[in-house]
Amino acid sequence: MTNHVRSTPSSEGPRFAAKRDWWVSLLLWITVATLVGTSLMVLRDPDADPGARIGMLATSVGAVAFVLWVLYGTYYGFREGELFARSGPFRWRVQLHSIDEVRPSHNPLSAPAPSLDRLAVRYRKGRRLLLISPADKAAFLRALVARAPHLRIEGDRAVRVGADG
Repeated sequence: MTNHVRSTPSSEGPRFAAKRDWWVSLLLWITVATLVGTSLMVLRDPDADPGARIGMLATSVGAVAFVLWVLYGTYYGFREGELFARSGPFRWRVQLHSIDEVRPSHNPLSAPAPSLDRLAVRYRKGRRLLLISPADKAAFLRALVARAPHLRIEGDRAVRVGADG
């Protein structure tokens, strides 16, 4: 079994790897292959303008790097009173004290979650939502509740203690 939790420096808590659905990975790898194939066609075309060749190569390399960074650079963790999510160059932060509930979800909205097996983090009195997909959801919930005393685990979710929210 793969370890989905990685230790980090003392200023941060553990990092949780994102779960990746096989079909999401496949779609992104097809995108990468298409970009590489198109670039090779342009680079091998003897009639192609040199500027077009360089432009296509630069665009393809950048796009491939971006897609792979998002796919493999998605993780979650805790630091300085906040939950953070990172997906390639994108970052999200949620103050732990503002979290109202974390529950399972299959919501397909765009999110730093390369799987539809997700957790919906509701915060700011339920007005905001962050969708994440930690590979080890139970360990993630335990780590969250250990850092947010206003939350408790109930089954497969974390809920705010007390009815006043």
